[in-house]
Amino acid sequence: MDVKAILKKVEDSPVPQVKKVAVAYSGGLDSTLGIEMLRRKYKAQEIVAICIDIGQGEDEDRSVYETLNLAWDLLSMLPADALIRVSEEELAKYHKGQATAAAA
Repeated sequence: MDVKAILKKVEDSPVPQVKKVAVAYSGGLDSTLGIEMLRRKYKAQEIVAICIDIGQGEDEDRSVYETLNLAWDLLSMLPADALIRVSEEELAKYHKGQATAAAA
């Protein structure tokens, strides 16, 4: 797909109303482009870029399982009902249930 076709596809996509959004931000091209799309296409009023140093250096050899487990530890800091794109089944299985809506 060429650039014009991609831009046309983005242009023709339905746009949900977005007021405030949190984005996992790595600082790379993809996450930076995503933030620009939130501004330009979705007209997001407030964007919170979250960048977390999880302490993995070049020489650390963490498995995919360990990385996913760490991700669920971080996601469990949020109330389960805030994770609207995560299935109920995954939440029941992995979310540690430590956060409440009042705490977040």
